[in-house]
Amino acid sequence: MATTISSRYKSDDSARSNILERARACAALSKPHILPPANHGKDDELPENFQSLGSRGSTNLEGRLLLALFPPGRPWFQLKLRPEVQYDPNIDPRQMNQVLQGLFLREMQIIATLESANLRSRMRRSQVNGFRSRRRSALSQCIITGDVLEKMNDDYRITTFRRDRYVTRRDSEGDVLYHITKQSRDVLALEEGQFAKTQLPSDLLKKDPGDRLQDMFTLVEWQPKTKIWSIVQEINGQEIATSDEPVCPYFSTTFELAPEEDYGRGFIEMNYGDMRTLDNCEEKLLEFAATASRHHPVIDQGSIMRDEDLERPSGMVLRGRVSSGQVQDIAFLKVDKISDFHVVDRSIERKTKELSKAMLLESEIQPQKERVTATQIQRIAAELEGGLGGIYAQISESQQVPIIERAIYQLQAQKLMPELPSGLIDLHVVTGIEALSREIERGKLMDFAAVVSQLGPEAMSLIDTRVFIDVMARHGGVHEPGLIKSDDQINQERAAALEQQAASQAVERGVNAAGDVATTAVEQELQPAAT
Repeated sequence: MATTISSRYKSDDSARSNILERARACAALSKPHILPPANHGKDDELPENFQSLGSRGSTNLEGRLLLALFPPGRPWFQLKLRPEVQYDPNIDPRQMNQVLQGLFLREMQIIATLESANLRSRMRRSQVNGFRSRRRSALSQCIITGDVLEKMNDDYRITTFRRDRYVTRRDSEGDVLYHITKQSRDVLALEEGQFAKTQLPSDLLKKDPGDRLQDMFTLVEWQPKTKIWSIVQEINGQEIATSDEPVCPYFSTTFELAPEEDYGRGFIEMNYGDMRTLDNCEEKLLEFAATASRHHPVIDQGSIMRDEDLERPSGMVLRGRVSSGQVQDIAFLKVDKISDFHVVDRSIERKTKELSKAMLLESEIQPQKERVTATQIQRIAAELEGGLGGIYAQISESQQVPIIERAIYQLQAQKLMPELPSGLIDLHVVTGIEALSREIERGKLMDFAAVVSQLGPEAMSLIDTRVFIDVMARHGGVHEPGLIKSDDQINQERAAALEQQAASQAVERGVNAAGDVATTAVEQELQPAAT
């Protein structure tokens, strides 16, 4: 009997149970909803922790990573020509500039498509989340649990799978062999042919939405012989859809992947000892504070004072033993371990400081202005690179490259973008120091223009102003249709200017001729009078 996808999923899910429980423990110390306990119901309470540093710190890292990886208003990747093409002296410079301008427009089209994908979904507004919201959700899961799997749908919306809803198998190099995802699917949303393949009873389609949900398993497997990804979907143990993809729509990001492991380890796990110690100390301190706040009067066993005497209204006289103005019959329960809890307080202070530093909560470079410059983004990226021990570069490659490659493939397959020349273009992520590449190039151009201007008009005439403006706009990420005049517009304006100049000269010649005629006539009239 052939092995079903669901059975493979259950086998792999059972094998990774210990790793998954570790990830759940990390989520419990930060954001429990990211990965709830096993068999957690929608209405069940989530685990409670006794500190908020884990949540605040992971949120801070999410925001910084999001800003550094996907800066708003700026391209975060670049399509570049291969060096042997870009620096070929036999290619006309103007033609080269047009090609580079075309690649820049492709970059802007890809980013606009991704960022507007969720906003275009008008059928179910309750599910609309922007591109950056989805990115932040994925980064949150990656930081806390160490691993995240995503899928780009045909409409460019991105689905993020919860850690306990997929399994992954990798080889010794860390490359993915296959993923299997588990989703709850409304069978009413299936095509008629797909539902027939499930062999489910037809009366299921008439039931309530909650009763129509079925587990759908999707196998995404790399085929080393054909170099493609095969995707098979299964419901009720029956295959309902298959496809082959040269560019995988599923992409996995690991925070830190240890050798010979299938899943990544997260930031919280890397600091698990400190996080757990802080949580335990905060719990003990809270218990002590609760004990210290208790108010219990204690009456001496030989006292004539009764319990109800302490409940009398203020101002009433009470009977009891008094010595030197002090009541001897009554005292209050005291907690005499305050000095011992100074140790707990100092431990909390030390752990809080260490974790805040690790989570970059003490940094002052976080930009507070509405406009974030490329320099600030680069500074944040540099801090992340140092603070996360070089893991930032790995996350940037895992998050950016697969998204762009899949978006380009879909746009070309859907005939929304011309196919890029094969073997002539490279994809470069613009992160860290690379984030300033266009700023640096623009600065070089300005410095060059300033030097040339000092050499006089003859030297300035050697610069093609049109190309200069195109390059400056490209490096600045500016594309406003109609802002820069086309060659046809320039030629038409020049022709119109020449016509206007010719007309003005003709009028001037006519006026001069008329003036000469008038002068001659006046001279002729005055000549007899003078005689």
